[in-house]
This record gives sequence, structure tokens and C-alpha cells, in this order.
Amino acid sequence: MTPQNDHQDDRTEGSGLDVQALRARRLAETKGRRRARIRGGGDAEPVAGALSHLHEYYFAARESPEYGHMLLEKMIEQTLDPYGHVPGVKEALEIGARVLLRDEDGEGEAIRQRLGAQVLYSGDSARRFFGVRFVLHGNVFHYGLTTGAQLALDGDNDWVESLCDGIELHRPAALVTGPASRIARLVPLFNKVETRVQAARTKVHTAEVPYGMDLNDPGGRAQWQALANAAEYDYRATVTRLMTGVVFELKNNRYPRSALALPRATPSAAGMARTGTWCSPIPIRRSGRWSAGSSRWPRATTPSWRSPRSWARSV
Repeated sequence: MTPQNDHQDDRTEGSGLDVQALRARRLAETKGRRRARIRGGGDAEPVAGALSHLHEYYFAARESPEYGHMLLEKMIEQTLDPYGHVPGVKEALEIGARVLLRDEDGEGEAIRQRLGAQVLYSGDSARRFFGVRFVLHGNVFHYGLTTGAQLALDGDNDWVESLCDGIELHRPAALVTGPASRIARLVPLFNKVETRVQAARTKVHTAEVPYGMDLNDPGGRAQWQALANAAEYDYRATVTRLMTGVVFELKNNRYPRSALALPRATPSAAGMARTGTWCSPIPIRRSGRWSAGSSRWPRATTPSWRSPRSWARSV
């Protein structure tokens, strides 16, 4: 007795349909392959659900705007130095944070024009930019002087939004940054980046995990989540310390982060010779009155008050 072939000629009995052709057509129309064809502009044959990488490396460096270009320069060096063999990195190291300068001499603007850098503006202001993104020798460099914490109730953040847009646009094989806290400071913002990284099949390299994390792998996702939790914990602790210092200053009748919070200056010889006694040039409030011969704060020397919203921007 000969065994029967249930798929003779790969055709359904009585209908004449080619089952093999139907299977191939169904496989070609999966969601991942359709997305790859649309983004790639052709009928390529990528792995189902994956997108072809347009760039090898995507370097991202961010620092708080409260500390200026000095710390950003060091963060760029920390991020790029281990990749000196990659094309474009040595030139980017020579440029450093000068690409973000807003100087009167126009050095920063000249560098941005030479590189063809994309200037990134905040959603709150169309005049002042917070970062730049440019391509050197086929690799992407993305710098920012802005906060990595949440600013709006809906979770929008300029840095994270620009980073997600850059990953989606350039589809790099590897995202390279310094500490993971330079990517974001809150877990919901990490989740936004995770979604884009997974879609682009990008491997993430940080200072904590220099060999990289594949976020489409359970082990890589676990490492990513641990780094996200640590970054948010550090952010919350920093804000708590700032708030504690502010409350302490207010309890002692001093404006937060003003000259009054600094050690008292030593009296000058000229001032003592002129008045016979030393009088502090900064009025100090004691027992509800202003001392040092002033009934109120001088208008020109009144320390600027920083709102609680700006405290969160310093981390």
C-alpha cells in the first residue's frame, strides 16, 4: 500500500490554485517586509520585521545647559575616544563642542555650515536651539545642551524626541553614548527610545555596557531597564538634594543660590579706613530688618530667583 501525498502538485483539489505561490505571496506581505519595502524604496529581501541600516554608528552626547560647553566637551571626549578607529571620529573630536557655539565671531555658525549640521530647536522657542546633528564619513553625531528630564505633562522632552527622530531617520546599526543617564533621566522617556531602537534593530552601547545591548533580546531589555531605573533614581535623588538646600536657605532668611549663601568676604582695608568699621556690602536680614544701612534690597543687586522648574533642568 503506497502512502498518499496530501499535497500533490501543491494544488488544492478541484480548484487549481497554486498553494506554493500563495504561501510565498503571504510571506512577502508580512508587516515587517511591507514596512521595509516602503522605507527602503524597493523590493529588497530583508529579514522579516527588520530594517536595513543606513549608518554604522550614531554618537549621542548630552549635558545640562546649566553647566555650559565645558562639561559637554568632556562628555564628547568620553563618548568618542574609545571609537577613534571609526571614520569621522577624530575630526569630530577636534571640533568638539564648538559646533554649538553662539559666539559673536560666528565660529560656531561657520562650523555648522561647513558640516551641513541640522540645528535642533526647542518646541518652546524658535529662536534658541538646544542641539545639532550632522554626518561625518557616514556616521551620525548628535550633541545637545538641554535637560534629559520630563518637561511637560504628556512626557514630551526635546532631547528624547530629537534622539528618537534621529534613530528613525538614520537607522544606525549602533547607538553609542556615555553614561545611560545621557540618553534620558526618566523611565517613560527610556521607553520611548526603546521603541525606536527596537524598530531599527539598533544595538545600544553605553559606558556601563560598552559591548552593547540588543533590546530585541530579553537579556538586553533587562539591562536597559536596570539602567533606566538607576538613571531615574539618581535624578530623583539630585532633585531632592536641591530642594533640601533651597528649604534650608529659606529657613535662614536667604535667597537660594545667592551670594548670601556663600561664606562672608573678609573686610577690605580701604573700606575700614574710610568708615572706621566694616560694613558688609550685601544687606543681611536679621530679626526681620535689613542691616548694612539698607532698608530694602538694591534693585541692581537683587539675586535672580530660580523657579522650581529650572532646578530639574540642572541634571
